[in-house]
Amino acid sequence: YGCEFPALPYLRVNMTMVTTANEILKRKVVLNEYHDLFQEEPDPVKDKVLEDINAFIALVLPDINAGVEPDIEKAARMSGVDPETAHSVVESVMGSLADLPVPGKKPPGKSPGKSPGKSPTSQKKLPTSKKQQPASNQLPVQPAEGIRLLSKDDELLFGLHLYILADQIRRLAPWDDLYEDDLFGVQVPGTDLVYYVSVMGSEGEFRALSFYKGNEGLTDYLEFSANVDQLSHPELSEKGMLRASTMIGNPICIPHLMLSFIDREELERQDLAAIKKSGNSFRGKGNWPRIEEIVPGYLPVYPGREILIELFLVMQQTILVLERAVEDKDYLIREEDPDGTLLIRVPKGKGPKFGWKNHYLLPDPGWGEVSYSVNVTAGTHSALSGLPEASQTLQLDLFMLPTPVKEKGSRGYFPFVLMLVEKGNGLIRSTSILAPQPDLRSMYESVSQRVLDELVKSGHRPSKIEIRTDLLFDMLLEILDEAGCSVEWVDRMPEMDEAILSMISGMS
Repeated sequence: YGCEFPALPYLRVNMTMVTTANEILKRKVVLNEYHDLFQEEPDPVKDKVLEDINAFIALVLPDINAGVEPDIEKAARMSGVDPETAHSVVESVMGSLADLPVPGKKPPGKSPGKSPGKSPTSQKKLPTSKKQQPASNQLPVQPAEGIRLLSKDDELLFGLHLYILADQIRRLAPWDDLYEDDLFGVQVPGTDLVYYVSVMGSEGEFRALSFYKGNEGLTDYLEFSANVDQLSHPELSEKGMLRASTMIGNPICIPHLMLSFIDREELERQDLAAIKKSGNSFRGKGNWPRIEEIVPGYLPVYPGREILIELFLVMQQTILVLERAVEDKDYLIREEDPDGTLLIRVPKGKGPKFGWKNHYLLPDPGWGEVSYSVNVTAGTHSALSGLPEASQTLQLDLFMLPTPVKEKGSRGYFPFVLMLVEKGNGLIRSTSILAPQPDLRSMYESVSQRVLDELVKSGHRPSKIEIRTDLLFDMLLEILDEAGCSVEWVDRMPEMDEAILSMISGMS
């Protein structure tokens, strides 16, 4: 009986390779005896995880060999292994015993002299293909049914393997070589969903990877990145940074997952519980992994099982891509491809032992565009057009407050403010607080009616309304123009920036 560990700078208990036989059980078993040959650098944290699991196996092994049900809870307490992980280990061992071939009988489905395949969880170097496929605007078709995402040992020891991958990314430190705009993607097997990966932390402040979800996530990220570049003008400084963090389309409004590395004190209870349950342990400032799911408009949360499985598969391929990209700066971008082409890792087969290949995708800018319904009551529209015109210009903006709202029994969210300000004197004419409920899209679609209500309430129809966001401009241009209000798109609104800064400063 023994465990095999792959020859990599990290350790993984590969339960599918746990085997036993009568001859082996009669002699002393040395667990992990070749570990030192493959460990590149001493790692007390991973050594402790491995030591605990090996100690647990040593405690339950005599009972298993004797055909007696082991006391799993007692062995888990004595070894320090999480109880759920302990049960998974024993279940896997017992399953392996049941699958053992009868001595002297040829195993079914195997040819004489054929060497066994590698573990489905082992990592491989990305092959260097001599024949390069041209970039395309389509992904290969995926099987619609019969997909199995996880192997047996990944299923049983999911948390352990997930956080081992996270720590491997930290050790790789891709932020030392890559930037946020060095994008690539990984397709989720059996789906059209692609997570687009961006490496953060090139300036050493916040080490993280963002996984932007689908075409919508990619489009939103690219738009936000372009807007931030425009806000980087030296004259904007503090106001520009405020605008970037509160504008619609900021990172909290983009669907994505995030893996960051922070101090233990910054982790939420769910993160700490998940790490403890996994059997992993981390030490040192900035070395603790935090996994978050960002649903637009809401507080980040620890993802559910289904999302974590997607992240696990994406992280496996992410590591392989990062290893190559760190070595070869031109790996992500080929000279012959059009601008905007992205490397996508696409799966082959039904799993869990997927084949993976490189596919160069040229995304269509229209893929991630979202259309919104504009619904306003006829009475409000008529009322606005019938108001006397005031010789004034108003500035209109929608922005997010950085202070979340958390009500008991419900998920926390970030409130948004719809604000009208007089151009010239900066007087705030009206504010409306909006919540992204039931989702951000529904909130956006309610904005048109809110704007008309506020204008009617003022008793005058402004001669001009300035807007600086595409979302508001597209939704309001036609209905305001029909009501007799001229709408103008502008780059900057200094009075609005002052009003937003004043409101947020007062709240803090």
